[in-house]
Formats: sequence, structure tokens, C-alpha cells
Amino acid sequence: MKDIAGCIAGKSYNLHVMGVRGKGIIKGLEEYIRACRKVDGGVRPNPDPGYGGYSDTSFSDIAAPVYALILEETLGFRSLDRKKTAMFLAKRRGTDGLYRSRPGGKPQLILYETLQALLGLRIIGGSLPAGIADRSARAVAQLFRKHGIGDFPFYALDFYAQFYSILGRCVPPPIARAVWERYSSSLKDGEVGGHVASTFHFVHFARLMGRRVPDAGKIAEKALAIQKRDGSFNRMPDPDWDVHATFDGAFVVRQLAFGKARKKALGGAARYALSCRNPDGGFGHFPGRKSDLDACYFHAGTLVMAGVLPVSKVPTGLARVLGWGHLFPLSTRSSLR
Repeated sequence: MKDIAGCIAGKSYNLHVMGVRGKGIIKGLEEYIRACRKVDGGVRPNPDPGYGGYSDTSFSDIAAPVYALILEETLGFRSLDRKKTAMFLAKRRGTDGLYRSRPGGKPQLILYETLQALLGLRIIGGSLPAGIADRSARAVAQLFRKHGIGDFPFYALDFYAQFYSILGRCVPPPIARAVWERYSSSLKDGEVGGHVASTFHFVHFARLMGRRVPDAGKIAEKALAIQKRDGSFNRMPDPDWDVHATFDGAFVVRQLAFGKARKKALGGAARYALSCRNPDGGFGHFPGRKSDLDACYFHAGTLVMAGVLPVSKVPTGLARVLGWGHLFPLSTRSSLR
């Protein structure tokens, strides 16, 4: 691990060395996920049964198995019994076509769990049965009609684009307009909502929608400016806001920055991600924190974006929605003008 960190911190990248060491990181993740498996096809966030998870894994028992599936698909290994995992996810589907880990829940959590469950089922099955996709699409449209976007935090507005992209469908115009107007009206000085997490979701939403990112140059400059010396994009610092900030910043930089600035920033982000790796093969959300499958995905995703981890061949259509953008195709300069 130190060898990789030193390589990244230096003046040049040695992709061969990083690829060799990267295989060790992948092996660690494979073994970590295997230790987190449950007999019912679910996945714990940590092998410790008494650990309740953090961030996404604390809210939803759908998060850990789907993040594990994303890592498997991205990095080319198999730790889960996918038949059991598919059954586990299918049992979370309600009669209304929405997926829930427990009764009730805020609309943004229901939307998150639904899109994640459908992504997991798509990874396992290769596609979604039309009946399941249609029922879920009708249910999400009803969710929008009932709740709108007024109570949705900035990060959750992006869930609509992710959901419809997983289905392979266009976002309905009323939803697309409402979300775009909310994001655009909140863009100020290169940020949405005053934090890189909200800004990331705006950029991610725009990319999924195939739209130009307004003020792309300012957004890139802001992201580069807030990166800390340790390579993270943690600014508050706030364990709730900053929990995925380095992944978020890395995505923004990778999509909107160019040349040496992008390379340096991604190298720093990778260095920080590696500092969160633990002896059990997993990653904690912050250095010294307990490993969690949520952190494993986001830090591994950062390492993928930085070119540290070798990536398995993933179909282009799935790459766009496999997680939160670590395999998303790069923008071109012309699309940002």
C-alpha cells in the first residue's frame, strides 16, 4: 500500500507498478466481501455482526449487497452467491413496485433503495424483466406526483436520473425540468449548495441527461481549490457531509478538469483513499475508521477514476450506471463550452 501511495505522490505515474499492487487491493476486497456475506443472500457492511453500518449502509440493508455487486462487476471477481442475493433483493419489492428495507421511509430513501435494488438485479440478470421495470417506473412517477422535489436534498435529486438510466429510459420531462431548474438556480460560485457533494450530484445528473454542465470551468476550478493537502475533498469537516466528498470531488475533476491539474488532483485523491484502507482488506470512510462496504465502494471507485485499479470489461450501457460514475465516460472539451 505504501508503494502505491509513494508512486502516486511522486512526479510521475508508474501504471505497471500500480496495476500489480492494485491486484492485491482487489484481492483484499474480494476476501472482505466474502467475510461479509449472510446466509440469506444479504451482505453486512462489516464482518462484525454488531456493527450497524455508516452512511448508506446504516439506512438500508440494500446498500451493502449492491455496492458489493458493483465492486465485483467493476473489478472482475466473484464473492457473492448471486442467486441468493437476487432473491434477497427481490424480497424487498413491495406490491407498489418500490423497494424498501423497512416499512415507511422518506421518499428520497425509497427512491434510493429502489434504484439500487434494480441496479443489483440488472447486474445479476443482465437486464430487467419488462414487467418489473414498468411497475417500478409507474411507482416512481407516482412518488414524484405525490412529493415533487421540494423536500428532496440536493444529493437525492440526482436519484431520478440514475433510476431511469438503470431502466434504460429517458427521465420524464416534468421531472427533468423540475430537477434541472432546482440545481441550476442553486449554482453559485462554482458550487451547488455550498458543498462538493451537492455539486457532484448536479454534474452527475447533467452527464446522465446528456446536457452541458453550466459554468463547467468554474466548477472545476472550485473543486481543485478546495482539495486538501492530504488529497481529500473534506472541507467541513463533517462526517455526514464529507463521507463521500473525495469520490465526489474526484468525479467532478475527472469530468471537468484537464491536463496536469486533473492528473495531480486524482493522484491526491487516490493517495487519500489508500490511507483509508485497513488490514482486513476493506476501507473505512476516514483514516482509522472501521471498514464498511459503503466506504469500500467509494474509495475503490476513486482508485478506479485515478487509474490505480485495473478494471474488468464492463458493457458501455452498464458502465454509465454502475454505481455513481466511477466508470462514466469522460466528457470532451467541446461539450463543456
